[in-house]
Amino acid sequence: MLEALKDPHHEQHEETLEWNGEEFDPELFDIEVVNKLLKKHVKYKNYKA
Repeated sequence: MLEALKDPHHEQHEETLEWNGEEFDPELFDIEVVNKLLKKHVKYKNYKA
């Protein structure tokens, strides 16, 4: 996905750009924040990913 976003000649560039939006910034993604948010929403206490 990141390769397609970076390379305007990539065969999936336009599709990926459209899907993610032009303001998508992969540097803003924080796995720790995502994991904390997901843990708040897990319904099963014994579920392990």
